[in-house]
Amino acid sequence: MKVVHINEAVFNRLLEDKRRPPFQDFYDSIVAFVSGLRKDPIGTVPNEILKTCGLHNGELRKKLYDYGIITKDERIDEPYDETTGRQQSRYYVTYDWSERIKKEMKDNERVGNPMKKAFIRKFYNDFFGINENITRDEIDTMLNSPLTMGCD
Repeated sequence: MKVVHINEAVFNRLLEDKRRPPFQDFYDSIVAFVSGLRKDPIGTVPNEILKTCGLHNGELRKKLYDYGIITKDERIDEPYDETTGRQQSRYYVTYDWSERIKKEMKDNERVGNPMKKAFIRKFYNDFFGINENITRDEIDTMLNSPLTMGCD
């Protein structure tokens, strides 16, 4: 039996990779979630892929808004109700793709939507702590500095 020594950074990266879905699955889940928000803002919930990443309903909505992927419009209307003789307060919320993404979708209908994919890729990379600019030397350093933890 062979013993392989890895450092803590590599070990943590392996654990994250196990929990991290492929980008295309994540992207499809985000697009489906936003499409659901546009149709039913109250009843839409994240699918299992997003839930296993730890992105639950309120947190996911906030992150998508903070990253400029979606916009949120809220308003309160108080129409007079003739049957009860009183005003009733109604809360309305709508979600949509951000203006930059909608403009890109309009301009590139046949090509796809590179802006939407870029926004979601940035969110994916930041959420999972992926640094796409990691150098080959940094990878070699991580692989060549073993974490022995008292083992021979």
